[in-house]
Amino acid sequence: SQCGLSFSRSRVCLQRDVQLLDASIPAECSASNIAEASRDDARHVMEKYFKKTIEIIHQEIGIQEIEKSLPQVTLNVDYLIKIQKSNLILEEKAVNMLFALEKLVLIHQRQNPIYKTIADQLEELVRRWKEREIEYKELFNEESKIIGFIEEKEQEREKLKFSQFEFGIFSILEIHLKEEKKSKLGEFVGEIVNMIKEDLIENWRENPTLRQNIERKLRDFALDLKKDYKLTYDEFDIFHKELASFINDYAEG
Repeated sequence: SQCGLSFSRSRVCLQRDVQLLDASIPAECSASNIAEASRDDARHVMEKYFKKTIEIIHQEIGIQEIEKSLPQVTLNVDYLIKIQKSNLILEEKAVNMLFALEKLVLIHQRQNPIYKTIADQLEELVRRWKEREIEYKELFNEESKIIGFIEEKEQEREKLKFSQFEFGIFSILEIHLKEEKKSKLGEFVGEIVNMIKEDLIENWRENPTLRQNIERKLRDFALDLKKDYKLTYDEFDIFHKELASFINDYAEG
């Protein structure tokens, strides 16, 4: 049977589903009760909200076969945007977006450095919410900024035709070198990747010789850039350590 909804009907059906949601969701999960509930219970409430929202968003975007199991849902920035633009009330959007962002960072930060850059910011946002230091409107606005940042960076990466690993190197260079020409930074990325690729064999992290080779090559490369961009020793040291740490975390053999 055809489960997908046409875009012309999606708004009407979403409003219908929100009414059904209000009727079927347990009383303790109402938006008003979330505001009053202790933050120790909030995680349980967020889980219920998130699962219900997934069902509604699936219908809004016209998915042909609705997945019933939460682990099968593909969490990505596009999905967050669907929640952001849905007709859910503000409190529901804010809670669901916070929960989804946490899951997204947890799942993707080891593969995609973009998500690692927002981890600390998101952790602080979660802390403020748990300790009732932020209202739902401000929470929603801060979440929207994070989503916008992710979307912007992903679009930039695609435009540059970089892998996630290459874009991570590019971002570090961009921060520390203050080079306006992205093409020049792109050349540096290529040089770094070519320079270390022969050492990136399987299980390279377990081989002291390979680790030392990569460390030495990165340091020599960073020293050359220190001279060209007139970095202070402290600036060079921070740059080199961040680059080396990134390679260690994300380079695959």
